[in-house]
Amino acid sequence: MNSEQKKIIEAAENGTLNQLAPKLLTQENLTIKDSDGGTPFHWAAQNGHLDQIPQELLTQENLIMEKDNAMTPLHEAAYSCHLDQIPRELLTQENLTMKDRKGWTPLHYAAYSGALDQIPRELLTQENLTMKDRKGWTPLHWAAKKGYLDQIPRELLTQENLTIKNGDGETTLHGAAKNGHLTQIPREFLTQENLTIKAFEGKTPFHWAAWHGDLDQIPREFLTQENLTIKNKYGDAPLHEAAYSGHLDQIPEELLNTENLTIKNYSGWTPLHNAAANGHLDQIPEEFRPAAKKIGQISDLTADTMTNLLRKVPTKESLEVLMEYSDSQSEKDFFQKGLDTLKKMEASRQKLSDVIAEISNPQIS
Repeated sequence: MNSEQKKIIEAAENGTLNQLAPKLLTQENLTIKDSDGGTPFHWAAQNGHLDQIPQELLTQENLIMEKDNAMTPLHEAAYSCHLDQIPRELLTQENLTMKDRKGWTPLHYAAYSGALDQIPRELLTQENLTMKDRKGWTPLHWAAKKGYLDQIPRELLTQENLTIKNGDGETTLHGAAKNGHLTQIPREFLTQENLTIKAFEGKTPFHWAAWHGDLDQIPREFLTQENLTIKNKYGDAPLHEAAYSGHLDQIPEELLNTENLTIKNYSGWTPLHNAAANGHLDQIPEEFRPAAKKIGQISDLTADTMTNLLRKVPTKESLEVLMEYSDSQSEKDFFQKGLDTLKKMEASRQKLSDVIAEISNPQIS
């Protein structure tokens, strides 16, 4: 690539193509490739400068030219919300469903970035919006995650489409719940069945809504004992999530009782532990605060130990095996520290079990 060609690529990126001599804006110069296989068309599309390229060069051939990752200028324009600079006759079924290396079409990028409203209405179809990428994500999943379901035709927000699963086992409802967009889901699909669908880690839309403080977006009749104590693969219920992130104030008061606040995950932690460890004691009913405060004051429960208890930790046996087969002393020392941590955790758990017994006592004071 010579200096003149490099200047053209930089101009396409920076939006200064209109400052170059018109004789430089030729088919040959605008299709030169950089180290990633990108052309000035790619850079102009990515940064919203296609309007600086002569109209006669905005052709099918040039706008579907692939760079190394198989992205075309159409993909770039969709990603950056500049599809309005693409000639209308090139926004076709064929072009908008071309896949890059990730399996993303321009429709995926438009759903991700909020540019679905720049796509002709007749192409926002069931087939196109449920097309899966390599990880099983559809444009519908991305629109839900990013908050652009309002750009999807209402008739396509159906039971079938809102419960289609991606490669992580997540539905469109999971994506909306994870990011505070459940208000974009039609009310008739916020049902017991849909809100309790489990993804691969066992998390339901209830878990995500509790974590993000969006339980107020779920119909009140579904905030029940059954739904708020459903466990994921780690044993955490929506109550654990709400306690950890400081959103117990969205839990119906009658459910903040001894049974629910002392339900254990598979590390032995309860919503009370989560609230105490993260500074949310003010959201605990007064009768539980003395015991919950005691949890947070156990002297040898350091912040690191608390963090480890919240995570999936290795077993004593697995660490001993790793030590046996370690090649260096530094690795052996590392795994020995792990064993020492497990011993401290076991001692802490014993103290915590005493606190749990106290919490469960109706004579708590």
